[in-house]
Amino acid sequence: MTQKYFPIVSYAVQSGGPVLSGLMLDNGPALVMAHLLEAGYSPVFFDFNNVRSIREISEEGKERFLNNCVNELEDYIKSTGSKVIAFKVYANGVRDSIRIAEELKQRNKGLIIAGTGPQVAIFREEIFRFTAAFDVLVLGEGEATAIPLADFAYRNAPLSSVPNLIYKDDGDIKKTRIQYADLNELRFPVYSKEFYPSIGDKIFIPVVVDSKGCYYGKCSFCNHENLGGIYRSRKVEKLVEETEFNKKEHGIKVSRLSGNPSPKYLNELLRSLPEGQRISAFGKISMDYQFDVLADRLIGLFCGLESTDSRILAEIYGKTRNIEEYLSDANKLAHEMKGIGIPTIFSMIVPSPFETELSTQRSIDFIVNANPDFVPALPIGIFPNTALMQRAVNEGAKSGVLLDKDYMEKWMFFELDLLKPPQEWPVQPYEIVVNENLTRDIFGVTQRFLGALAEHGIRPLSDEIVLMAHLYYNGLSKSQDERRKQCIDFNNMCRKAIQEGDWRLLEEIKNSINNNQRSGD
Repeated sequence: MTQKYFPIVSYAVQSGGPVLSGLMLDNGPALVMAHLLEAGYSPVFFDFNNVRSIREISEEGKERFLNNCVNELEDYIKSTGSKVIAFKVYANGVRDSIRIAEELKQRNKGLIIAGTGPQVAIFREEIFRFTAAFDVLVLGEGEATAIPLADFAYRNAPLSSVPNLIYKDDGDIKKTRIQYADLNELRFPVYSKEFYPSIGDKIFIPVVVDSKGCYYGKCSFCNHENLGGIYRSRKVEKLVEETEFNKKEHGIKVSRLSGNPSPKYLNELLRSLPEGQRISAFGKISMDYQFDVLADRLIGLFCGLESTDSRILAEIYGKTRNIEEYLSDANKLAHEMKGIGIPTIFSMIVPSPFETELSTQRSIDFIVNANPDFVPALPIGIFPNTALMQRAVNEGAKSGVLLDKDYMEKWMFFELDLLKPPQEWPVQPYEIVVNENLTRDIFGVTQRFLGALAEHGIRPLSDEIVLMAHLYYNGLSKSQDERRKQCIDFNNMCRKAIQEGDWRLLEEIKNSINNNQRSGD
């Protein structure tokens, strides 16, 4: 039987390369490939978010690198006769991804190009207003859509039979039925060089699916439902099977959870993990965790604190109405985690709509007292299909947010390259009310907030940095001061290497992490 090829592309490359967390394994396309292989198709994953890309950009420049990406994909399509290709599109690299897709469309008449990934889940049919690069947009999980889409391309199945699609038909926008994947029927992602050619240039830390959507689902700014659909959780035993498989096949002992597990789920999972297996995870501001269990199996816990202001938490974000209990639990959680030597990361949204100098200072005082390990912060992001955006559309500045008239296009192409100095960052297409006045200088507020925390030794590192640092050092110190230093030193070293295109150092870092990942405890 003639092979039927299905290339998948992931490109989240910025000025100097992908962000550090982008160097980790990408489980989404690897998972889709497992399903395609079982159905008799021949997938291959072109993951350009790797150390080799940083090397090529440093040696040949960004434009040459981009052209090389186009030519590599073109050669594969021509040599295999591929009839369909899918792009996983991120905010990082969205313009380049579209440019690559447009080039391939011009050179390969009849090639079906699908757009999927976070940017598609967020902007949906709006993407068709600004580019004709994609023939179809995939909203749901790829594992539910990839096989029917391949059947459409190679077996002439009707496009209307493919679930989770948005497409144009004689100028009209059409949508097919939503079909969610059964998380308990997921295959194990494919991490072999035959199907994932750049695997040797990646940091070998997998993401394991625990859930999709959010079990809480009340936050007005939240994108979880857009990205993952209705909330579903995977049986703990199925997740454990995957970690055992990854250990046996690839030597993996450290993983990251993909979703937003409840404390009850995380407690059960950690109790069930095989000896020697450890994870990092998103969490909830809660005292329902079993801290003795967390102490042995958890690498880090990432929680969205967002704000300490009662009006912002209750009226603007819908995060909670029991502010006193919420903040008390956050304070206790940070201290409990510090006591068992596990890093806690509290993310903040600063500024939020109706932020004031007083609310910002209260947040600083609270965080300094609670003393989590790290506190990343960003200004509020106003995303389509969220309650916060709908309020901004309906109420304008009364909502605390004023959108630009061309908000949708500017926001879809908004790309924040953190390797560039703040003065070179783009201006977001909306204003928010801060200190009772509309302002665009929201990143300035964020930087001042982070600067105040830095004076107390609290830096804005993410849970991915903590996870990679854990493997780089083959374990983090139980002392908060020491593990902070380990993570900060690791982050500074990697950031400088990416900025300077020092791919040799990044290669050494990658190899150290991967060797420790596969070594015994």
